[in-house]
Amino acid sequence: GDLNFPTSGFMRFRPMAGFSAVSNFNLQPYQITTPLSSQEILLKTRSTVFVYVNGQRIQTMELPAGRHRLQDFPFLVGRSKIKIEIVDDVGRHDYLDVPYIYTDQLLRHKLHQINYSVGVAQEAVDSQVSKTRRYPSEATTWTVNHRYGIKEHVTVGVFTQGDQLQHIEGLQVGTQNRIGLFSLEGAFSQVKHHPEGYAGRLLYQYNDYNGYQNTPRTL
Repeated sequence: GDLNFPTSGFMRFRPMAGFSAVSNFNLQPYQITTPLSSQEILLKTRSTVFVYVNGQRIQTMELPAGRHRLQDFPFLVGRSKIKIEIVDDVGRHDYLDVPYIYTDQLLRHKLHQINYSVGVAQEAVDSQVSKTRRYPSEATTWTVNHRYGIKEHVTVGVFTQGDQLQHIEGLQVGTQNRIGLFSLEGAFSQVKHHPEGYAGRLLYQYNDYNGYQNTPRTL
């Protein structure tokens, strides 16, 4: 039927009827799809743990002795200041300050995100009675986009889109570190009987919570 598929970067949405295979992470809401820190805290005894993010207490947990990963805690997009207060079973207090970087624009390590679509492009036909749609057989078109988390904070992607008259191919690379998110994209395109075209784009984005009363700031 009519397809509704995601696009990114230099790709464009083109209405068409056909078949598609698309990753939809919303079908598994508890699946972790974004990069997470591998840092852990070690509790020697059963303890009460208070988690503060950017000065605000967001969670209180009773945890048994053992190792606990930071990925189990909720975080905000960008660079956050995390303070963990640990109160053990005899009332001793310990504090940990953990700088944390979180982004929702990359994929976690070894996770694939796909969009494979092929079909016939839609054309609108105006008539005196109504506006109808037709799908001419010569308008076969395709859209392919595949992203993969090669490391915990590095995601790469390839894409292609086109039909018999024009096509575009490209590569995407994104990485996140302490100074922000960097995303680089390059593309090559060609239209029949026209010269080849090239394009590139660099995105930089920085988020923190150092504004007035720990309000978010974005560059």
